[in-house]
Formats: sequence, C-alpha cells, structure tokens
Amino acid sequence: MRRPLVKSFGLWLAFAAGCATLPPHQAALRDDAKGLDDLSSDKPCEALSEFHDALAVEPGAWAPLRHEVLATRRCGGLDRLLESARSRVAHRPEEPLGHYLLGLCLLAGPGGEREGLAELQKARALAPNDPELALRLGIALLESEKWSEAVEPLERAVALAPADPHPRFPLSLALHRTGHDHEALASLAAAVPLLPTDKDLEAGRKLVRLLHDPERGIPLPARPRFEEGMSWLDRHEAGQRAVEVFEALQSDYPQLAPLQAALGLAYQQLGDAAQAVAHFERAAELDPSLPEPHLYLGELYLGLRRHREAAQELRAAIAGDPFLEEARAKLEELAVDAGDVQTAIAQSQALVGLLGGKPMARLLLTRALALAGDLEGAEAQLHAILESDPKNLQAKIDLAAIDVKRSMNAASPEDRHRLTDRARKLLGEVLADQPENAAANQLLATLAKK
Repeated sequence: MRRPLVKSFGLWLAFAAGCATLPPHQAALRDDAKGLDDLSSDKPCEALSEFHDALAVEPGAWAPLRHEVLATRRCGGLDRLLESARSRVAHRPEEPLGHYLLGLCLLAGPGGEREGLAELQKARALAPNDPELALRLGIALLESEKWSEAVEPLERAVALAPADPHPRFPLSLALHRTGHDHEALASLAAAVPLLPTDKDLEAGRKLVRLLHDPERGIPLPARPRFEEGMSWLDRHEAGQRAVEVFEALQSDYPQLAPLQAALGLAYQQLGDAAQAVAHFERAAELDPSLPEPHLYLGELYLGLRRHREAAQELRAAIAGDPFLEEARAKLEELAVDAGDVQTAIAQSQALVGLLGGKPMARLLLTRALALAGDLEGAEAQLHAILESDPKNLQAKIDLAAIDVKRSMNAASPEDRHRLTDRARKLLGEVLADQPENAAANQLLATLAKK
C-alpha cells in the first residue's frame, strides 16, 4: 500500500517542485509553462519543443532541463540525450549541470538507479549550496526507497530555500518513513503559509490521511460492525442504532480511539452533549495525535460558548492535521475576539496558503495585521488582492481606511494630502459601484471633516 504513495509523490514533485534558485527569464518561464501544459495533455513532443525554447533563453535553468528529460523519455530520444549528457560531463567534469542532467537521464531509463544517484551526488558536491540539487537528490533517494538517506538532502533543501514550500513535502514523507511522524507534521505545517500549489496540498493531505488512517487502529474482526455503525451514523436520523452498534462493539474493544470518537458523534447526533464530550475526551486520551476527537470537541464547545476550551481543542486538531481549513477559520475568529493577534495572524496566514491566496483569506490576514499595528503588511495583502481581483470593493475600502489612519499621523502636509487624495480616489471607485456602501460613506465623511 505504501509504494504507490511514494511513486505518486515522486512523479508529482518531478513536475511541480519549483526551483528557488537561478530564476529563468520570463520568456523561459512562459515556454516552460506551455511545455508542462502540453505534457499534462499527453503531447510530449510538443512539450519537448517548448522546453528547448526555454533552455535556449536560459541554458542553465534547472526546471526546463528537468522537464526536458521527462518529455524526452515519453517522446523518444532518451538515449541521445543520455549520450549528450555523458559527453558534457567528460568535457566539463567540474560543471554541476552536466552531472545533474546525466543523473536525471539515468534515473529516467531502465537500470540506471545506482549510477544516476551517484551523478546527482556529484552535482550536489560541486554546488553544495544550491537547493535544487539537494532537493532533486532527496527526491531520487525517496523514489529508490532510501528513506534515511533522503532526509539530510531534503532538510538541506529546506534550509537553503526556506520560503519555498515544495521541499517540505518530500521531507515530510521521508520523516514519516523513518518513524518521525511528529516532525513530518511539523514540516507540513510550516509549508502551509508559504502558498503551496494545489498539488502540494493534495500530496500533504494524502500523507496526513496515511498518518491518521482510522482503520489502521480497528482490528479486522471489528471492522464489519464498525462500518455498520458508521453507515447508521451517516443516515443522520439513525443515531440510536449507531449507538447500539458502537456500544456493543465497545464492550469487546474498550481501548479503540476511533470507536470512542464515533460513539461521541452518535451521541451528539442524539443531542446528548454530555455523553458526546465524554467519548470525545476518551478518544483524545487514547490517541492524542488523532485530530478528529479534538476537532469534534472544539466544535461542540463552540456551540456551548465555551470558547477557551474550544480554542484549545482546535489547536490540538490543527497540530494533528495542518490542512483543517474550517478549524483554522474558527480559531482565527476566536483569537480576534480574544485580542490574541499573533494567533489570528498565524491562522489567517495558514488560510491564505490553504486557499491559494483567495481574497477572503487575505482579508482575514489584513484584519489581523492591522490589529497588530502592521499597516505595511496589511497594505501588501490588499495590493495582492487587487492584483488578482481589481474590482474587489472590500480591499479598496480597507486600503482607504489605512490611508486615512496614516494621514492622521502624516509627517508633512504633502504626505497628508497624498494619502487623503488616494483614499478619496479609492472610495470614489467603491461608491461609483455601490453608492449606498455604508463603510465607504463613513470614511468619506471622516475625510470631509479634515
């Protein structure tokens, strides 16, 4: 069961993992992106032409070079590319790029694993501070199921490119395979606010599901009855039947955390909050790493307006699963209400990453940064919103509000006029679209008093 996950991780990373160093020219980026589109559309020969165009602009760019190998393997001609790489290494043995290309070609063909890994190690030795070379070696070692050996280069790739989320995902897998699940979750959590791609997030969620697979803790003889109880639970109006099945099962298996969590859900469906809390707490006690019991407790405490306990349980749930969007949104809201701006900032930053930079998440982050007094950070988020959504009225209102606030403490009359003029312009754009917008009219009235 584990082997397909590793291969899917490796194939995804071969396509998706970005290079944090040697950023190619915009034209090369465009051609490389076109090539990836063609490759995903099963047009490898067209893709190969695009990658060649990208390399013509930036001959030393890692990503198009890597993609060239993938396309060549599918289009044909890998042997010729392999010989070209061997010739390059023979003539310029001190150049890391040649060893990198040769290693990728060997790994793409049959029987080349050992020599390919050796070439990637040589490339890394020649450029030890290049994150792409460390990353690629780590991924190749993962593909070869050399879990322990993969950890060091992947950790180094993260250290060399801390703002790049990509290396943290294969690192998490390597850490899991070497028995360091807590560190694997920490690596995933650190990647979330860095705006990972959708494929990053998909891979991360797969790993979390592997870490917390509830069936892994259910003995085989108990599974049919457990699934029967879950089927009753899914019917929403059959909570009592679910309780009967789970209670009977509990007499034989009193120490199963997933069973206790399921019992809690069944009692919650029946409206018995006290029993639900008791079983959720028991599940969390039996397996503190499981996110679900903490999540259920957090939601239940929210309904009971026990906000402090809710926040505590939501934190525990997020520690077990960094991809819980709803839990992060609820914790962010609780933090704002409690005046805990640092928690609000951390959770809204994570939501920006989980939601791909969507305006809704950036507006939450803007609010948290403004509460912390970081107007520059808030302004940067608002500009990011308007870059992707130029007609976003809330972003314009919030930007105008920042300008109004700054104008009150402006160092000179010129600065004050510049800020108020910009605020009026933004508010004018909002009111042209929504003349009755209360927030915009209120800010405009504040400006009129100056």
